[in-house]
Amino acid sequence: VPRPPPPPGSRARGPVKVHCEQGRVVAWCTCGASAKFALCDGSHKRVNAAARDAAVAEHGDAARAVKYMPMRYKPPATADVFLCTCKQTKTPPLCDGSHRQCPS
Repeated sequence: VPRPPPPPGSRARGPVKVHCEQGRVVAWCTCGASAKFALCDGSHKRVNAAARDAAVAEHGDAARAVKYMPMRYKPPATADVFLCTCKQTKTPPLCDGSHRQCPS
């Protein structure tokens, strides 16, 4: 299932290297607006509110709004991993090279 693209103005580029510790949960940003990109900083709340307002204005129905939530990732071992920023990976949250197919 394709994921919604990051919202306009997000900084989707290539992967971001993150050091992960075994058993420690990482919250992967799915909205693309985090200042701690590619880790969640809670910006999805602002993005979701704007999407809800736009859906109500356009369709009269907040249920049509895209809703972003961080994805929790628990690494199987302590290691450096590459987190996806284009949001088109088939192995979320890990980069699979899909950003090479994304338009610039």
